[in-house]
Amino acid sequence: AIACLGEEVECGGPDSAANMVANASFETPALAAGGYAYANATAISNWATATGGFIARQNTAANTPWNSAGAAPDASHALIVQYGGSVVQTVTVAADGLYALSFFHFLRLNYPETPIKVYLGGVRLACFVNSAVQFAHQLYVSPPLFLKAGAYELRFEGDGGQSDRSSMVDLVCLAPPA
Repeated sequence: AIACLGEEVECGGPDSAANMVANASFETPALAAGGYAYANATAISNWATATGGFIARQNTAANTPWNSAGAAPDASHALIVQYGGSVVQTVTVAADGLYALSFFHFLRLNYPETPIKVYLGGVRLACFVNSAVQFAHQLYVSPPLFLKAGAYELRFEGDGGQSDRSSMVDLVCLAPPA
């Protein structure tokens, strides 16, 4: 429990039914089974990137050099964050209050661990070493965040100081705690 506005509140992860992130599992536009595309070739609906060569998506319905079949924890697509690539989406918080962010992450097939950074409203929310192997996905859940009503940029960013390493991200959720 935490104290918030003079009340004690129980907080869990974000309520997926109230998710404010559009295309949260990177399913649109759809790619063929096993297909992957860099963002500079195929845009990612509701997401933007200035580094399209280092941001991609993959449909994990079939084996590829990126992932084994079925590796995505939600549906069939996953985001690929490579080197110092970054991807952003503006989310709108309708009311002041507590919110939480969660997402699944895992590594490219047979590749080493790599840092991943997460920003919300220009503030670094998380920076950690992704060491989750495929089919042992890890779920990141933020502590409760008090956000004022307004627009916030949500950004995922890789680490440009590493060699060829990639993090996969899936099922991003920003919502009031469940």
